[in-house]
Amino acid sequence: MNARVPNPSAYFDEAEISTEILRVLPRGMMEFLKYRFTQDGVYDRKTADDFTVLRERLGNSEYRFTSPELQAFKESFIRLDDVLTDDFGYEARREHFVIHQTRKDEVKQDLQKLFPVFEKAHADLVRSMRNSPATQISLSAMSIKFNDSEAAIYFGDKVCKLPPFKNEHYLCKFMFSQPAAQPIDWSEVSRGITGTDPLVSRMATKKLQRTVKDAVYAVNHRVHEDINSSEDLFTWKELTITRNF
Repeated sequence: MNARVPNPSAYFDEAEISTEILRVLPRGMMEFLKYRFTQDGVYDRKTADDFTVLRERLGNSEYRFTSPELQAFKESFIRLDDVLTDDFGYEARREHFVIHQTRKDEVKQDLQKLFPVFEKAHADLVRSMRNSPATQISLSAMSIKFNDSEAAIYFGDKVCKLPPFKNEHYLCKFMFSQPAAQPIDWSEVSRGITGTDPLVSRMATKKLQRTVKDAVYAVNHRVHEDINSSEDLFTWKELTITRNF
């Protein structure tokens, strides 16, 4: 039995390799499939090279990750990679491979069986990373800017897209025109969103309060998902809204 490979910190830092999986994998997998299953050899070389390095880190060691999500992902990735890199039925031609049609069909069938397992493992890894303090981002350390024409909030080089010309977009447009850390009465925010006076009737007031509150929570949730931060961009408290950053 082979001894378990020790954990060299530079090569198997679990937070770092998890981040690299999320950065490289989605596009890298598609580029790799394009490289294997087409004959024109046209693909993104940088993405393909990054993906090759990631494959080697995940597949060329017996190291067992301590994170169950990462270990499950690794095992499903290796199973998938074994199918993708099986040389049976391939013949070398110049700088890329051409697959015999028979083997190509077999590989596609294998991939159809394995991809759901692989995708679930990847989704579990994404979920665990979002819940991990080691990989979450602090909004206070970022440069945050709102782009009205794009309906987007930029957090450094990360972007959170908003539904254009909807309540979330108009909420951010108004709140980013105001100073941060300053509570603003909900009615002013509602007026900024809708352009109308919210204090018309009690029923209308309640409905508009709910509209503003829902927009605040929706933007916060979108930032949590897109930027991988547990911090809220906005705070709703005692009928006021505050932009925290």
